[in-house]
Amino acid sequence: MGGNASKSSGGQVTAKKFLNDNGANCVEEMLEGMAKMHPKELLKIDGMNVMVRADYEKVKQEHVVLISGGGSGHEPSHAGYCGPGMLTAAVCGNVFASPGTDAVLNTIRSVTGPKGCLLVVKNYTGDRLNFGLAAEQAKSEGFKVEMVIVGDDAALSGKGVTGRRGLAGTVLVHKVAGAVAAAGGDLDAVLAAAESVSSAVRTVGVALSTCNVPGKAISDRLVPTDGKMELGLGIHGEPGRETLDLLSTDELVRRLSDIIMADFQKIDGKKPKRVALVINNTGGTTPIEIYGICNSALKQLADKPFDLTVERIYAGPIMTSLEMQGFSLSLLALDLDDKLDASKMLAHLDAETTTLGWPGPVSSFTSEAKVSQPKPVSKPPSNASEAQQSYPTVSSDLASTFEKKIRAAAKELIDKEPKLTEWDKICGDGDAGHTFQSGAKMVLEALDAKQVNLTVPALTAAAMAEQARKMGGTSGAVSSIFFHAVGTSLQHSLDYGAAIKAGCDAITRYGGAEPGMRTMLDALHAMTEGYVADLSKLADKSMAAAKSTAEMNASAGRSNYIPDEKMRGVPDPGAMAVAYAMRALADA
Repeated sequence: MGGNASKSSGGQVTAKKFLNDNGANCVEEMLEGMAKMHPKELLKIDGMNVMVRADYEKVKQEHVVLISGGGSGHEPSHAGYCGPGMLTAAVCGNVFASPGTDAVLNTIRSVTGPKGCLLVVKNYTGDRLNFGLAAEQAKSEGFKVEMVIVGDDAALSGKGVTGRRGLAGTVLVHKVAGAVAAAGGDLDAVLAAAESVSSAVRTVGVALSTCNVPGKAISDRLVPTDGKMELGLGIHGEPGRETLDLLSTDELVRRLSDIIMADFQKIDGKKPKRVALVINNTGGTTPIEIYGICNSALKQLADKPFDLTVERIYAGPIMTSLEMQGFSLSLLALDLDDKLDASKMLAHLDAETTTLGWPGPVSSFTSEAKVSQPKPVSKPPSNASEAQQSYPTVSSDLASTFEKKIRAAAKELIDKEPKLTEWDKICGDGDAGHTFQSGAKMVLEALDAKQVNLTVPALTAAAMAEQARKMGGTSGAVSSIFFHAVGTSLQHSLDYGAAIKAGCDAITRYGGAEPGMRTMLDALHAMTEGYVADLSKLADKSMAAAKSTAEMNASAGRSNYIPDEKMRGVPDPGAMAVAYAMRALADA
């Protein structure tokens, strides 16, 4: 339908938008339109919602490539930043939904060459896990991959390991890291540049209205007539820091600047003197308002109490939130970190780029142009099977023992579904038991179909990673990350203690959880402390750690949002699933 309001399948009134079929295929249609408009700059990967710069085949042979992405609805982020000096590819999920692991992995395979790739990821759990799992699998296939997680939100403290949300400051990471890559920097240099920007940028947003996802019910928060504004509203419309009566532009800019400067001073009591400024239009703010905000910001930041020198300013729709009427203010500190060279940082910001989203894009529309769509790379490199021939192996007798134990563990998880579900209804969203049961059934089916190579432990772990990925949910993503890292470790040595530790480290790296935060990691990490090659003792360690989660406060995952007193005495279902599986492995 066009711009008329409609009703969803549930009878709810949805927002008026210029989309087909209530936006069912709006992301694909948007990307196709961009590629047709700019055929010399952009190509859409066939069959995937992935945008790549048109010269990616040449770039990947000569440079480190940058890949970013996330949910759509934030345009020009991220597809609009594909091009010289910025991103090589952008992986686009549905509106406000993280792209799947397969999409990220196939993009890595498609655009990454011998120099490697850097994934730039906004700090949201789905993005972290899906990009992290793809990175881990790509590493196991021989790709050089690094990942930087950007959390520049200064409005909220970021409870536990959930951390700060990734906002418009992410685009400055694209720009600086992209400039370093374009200049020939290696993967370490590009990663260092990205991390330096990520640690030095802070953002706070404010809005007069929230946003409405295509096909979903219209939000009743921040209606135009309520005389309110919300400070710290998230880019997906998440609740912010506080709701305020309307303020003047000058009052509001001062309030946002105060929050950012106070956040800078939390580090070591210092505040910057030189900054780059970003005024981001979240989608529904008029140019007359945006330029007025720029004017106010430039005047106030130069005056007391800030006394800042604004070295660069960027304004416009940089990371939007559909039609949200609001803006965000970002400051990149150029002189707080002794390791950060301000002149080099400014040079990277000034480096030439012709991307559509950065100020000064160049159009290449020609009505006669033929638009091609490169095919995605959806399989591991052709030399992967050759490398597998060098992986350590075990005897057929030991392989048979492996199979017996894996089957026992899978059957135990199936049997324990009711208990795991009961616990997860208290401390999660109630799906843990069914998720682990589903994964266990898929493992048994894979064994029955002879799809698991049991004589090569690295490939056994890879097969477990694949089944865990298919089982879905956060538990599936975390489990798959664990098994991928275990498998990569076992490619080199059958040191099972080191492999388990590698899996635990990967969970921490991509999911943010650490031991003691009431997650499945507690039951896994316990086996690495004083590791002994005795399954029964390892199972005892795992069970003791899993049971101890009943008295822990949550700092990660969905439990992080549930009052601790409601979970007291209830163990973490993921940790107990690990412990049950280990006990079954040991006893079989």
